[in-house]
Amino acid sequence: MKNLLFLLLSLFILAGCSSESADAAEAETATEEQQSPPFSEYLTCTPGPDFNDANARKMVDAWNDL
Repeated sequence: MKNLLFLLLSLFILAGCSSESADAAEAETATEEQQSPPFSEYLTCTPGPDFNDANARKMVDAWNDL
């Protein structure tokens, strides 16, 4: 009985270790992407007499097209 318990416990430990090593191998073979610093640009404006939501959307769309 002790031998059967030891055998089952050994199999569970081996099965648990084998899945971790497969995950580690996948992580090592994954390609790393080059990360650059984040870039933010702000556009400031002073609202004039024709400022409204539609004109603001047009301005942002034109800015994004640049």
